[in-house]
Amino acid sequence: MNKHTLRPIDRRGLSPIFATVILVAIVVVFGSFAYYFSNNLTNNATNNIVSSAATSQQSIGERLAFENVVYNQSSSPRTLTVYVLNCGISNNLQIDSLFLYNSSSSTHPLLTYSQSTKSTWVIRDLKTGKTVSGLNVGEEGYFTVSLGSTVPNLKGSICDVHITTKSGSAFDYEFAP
Repeated sequence: MNKHTLRPIDRRGLSPIFATVILVAIVVVFGSFAYYFSNNLTNNATNNIVSSAATSQQSIGERLAFENVVYNQSSSPRTLTVYVLNCGISNNLQIDSLFLYNSSSSTHPLLTYSQSTKSTWVIRDLKTGKTVSGLNVGEEGYFTVSLGSTVPNLKGSICDVHITTKSGSAFDYEFAP
């Protein structure tokens, strides 16, 4: 009788060479992922810091002098014309918003103009009268805003014009119409 002998099945794992190749591939994949993640994180942080520093530098150099504020109550609608001068060291000073307060409502503005309503007011060069996007050092400009019917008559009150620039600087001017 011929007996067939069964050979035991070889239960060894992969050979050491294959195991090493797989481990190296796993390390390379995870290392690439970690490098990409940390590189992206540091690039975003660096870009944010550079952008913030540039805005701060612009803001520090901004100086806006009010030359005059003219309240015209005889026009319809009533208007407020603000004359300004860029007397700082930063070029292209851009006005972002204007708030008008009076002595009776010092906490809530009577009037607010911002970038979203800019189509209703533009800055003009004082010498040429042409529309400009921003004022360079030494340039004078003006803009006129319509007060509308919701703003009460300002005659006899003390008013404050509060202007903010695109880089965040704030300037105030008090006047009596």
